[in-house]
Amino acid sequence: KAIMDHASKDVSTKQKGKKKPKGKKDAKQEPINPVLLDAEVDALVAGLSLSDCMVLLDQKKEGSANFYVSFVSESIADSLNPILGFYKMPTFAYYGSDYPQGELKAIVRGHSSVFPFQLPQLVSQHLVDSHNIPYPYDFFWVVSDMVSLLPLKGLTPNLVHHGWWFPDVQPDKRKKAQMLMGIFVSENSLSYGHVISKQLQVNELIPQNVHVHGKSSQSGLMCCSPNSANIALSGQTPMLAVWTVCLHDSVPKAVVSLQWLILEPIPELDELVQKAECLSTLLSSFADLEHPFVSAHVPELLEVFGVGAYLN
Repeated sequence: KAIMDHASKDVSTKQKGKKKPKGKKDAKQEPINPVLLDAEVDALVAGLSLSDCMVLLDQKKEGSANFYVSFVSESIADSLNPILGFYKMPTFAYYGSDYPQGELKAIVRGHSSVFPFQLPQLVSQHLVDSHNIPYPYDFFWVVSDMVSLLPLKGLTPNLVHHGWWFPDVQPDKRKKAQMLMGIFVSENSLSYGHVISKQLQVNELIPQNVHVHGKSSQSGLMCCSPNSANIALSGQTPMLAVWTVCLHDSVPKAVVSLQWLILEPIPELDELVQKAECLSTLLSSFADLEHPFVSAHVPELLEVFGVGAYLN
């Protein structure tokens, strides 16, 4: 698989003013793999190896059906919290009995310390503290098929962070926290206007409560509450692509996700997700996808992983 040639950025632009160690060759003399575009500069400056980044992109997925890949040591399968029924990530689900969520057809998990994710400025501007110091953050790309839930639950899901914030919760142990959360959609996105503010505000962070507690009628059974972080979807598009941000500045702890919400069957996307063995092949295969709504959101996804475009 070959990835499109692109004019590499001059690494020296981010290294200006730094003294070159004795005996070190000038960075311009070193061959730079043209695979990672904007990410290549950030990776070098952060001390991340470009070859290591490529290893992650070529990492084989877990299992053989849905597309699950973890860039960190814990696998997606092992990150499932059996008590809460949620993975350690943000997800859209519906408040109430069992807190049902869509079928999670793709999950890519990473962290800012292991991969130089390229976040849109709309999102990244919120990931700095009052002293302009960047937060370390977890990252997720999630494809959630909501089709079967819509007739039963409607178009007002909740953004759920319980599995991420309380990864080690124990039965009958009450825990609670208040965090800043927000949904972000660029005005240039095809999804803009299809996400409607309710308890969560579009393109703004606001405080939201997150609680876990036992169910009084059944010992050992845990509940997630309150009915917070609620949004509304227009239902007038086959899919939505939205960014989510959640942070707790006193810890500090932050998570960013790019969520693809599937609202109508898209068999072409299902086929690509099932066939792909690693992230690089999945991203490459999007070049042949002719679904207008999915194709419209692919450039944003490629940008996240620092990849411009692909050759067949």
